[in-house]
Amino acid sequence: MNLNLTYITPSIMNQQGYTIKEAKDRTLEESFAPDSLKLALKDFEEELEIERNKQADLLRSRTIAVEVKCKDGSTKWTEAKMSFLRNRDGIVRCSRHCQKP
Repeated sequence: MNLNLTYITPSIMNQQGYTIKEAKDRTLEESFAPDSLKLALKDFEEELEIERNKQADLLRSRTIAVEVKCKDGSTKWTEAKMSFLRNRDGIVRCSRHCQKP
């Protein structure tokens, strides 16, 4: 699965020590602690299931608590907001690695 962060808050520098460019270039595996990554992927799969069942509020998002890896090697807890990017017809835009709903 190829998931990307599409928005990074400018406060990332103060929170984690990364520039916005550095943070955007990191994979989720590089960004999240392993247990947080598992939970985030589980939440993502739940969201895909909602899409498959056509029960989706197209404007919904999900806020999750994640442990992130900082540039200095430490970790911190923060919140991340998860939502789908959609095309003009409201269909989830999905990379070729993501199973489409």
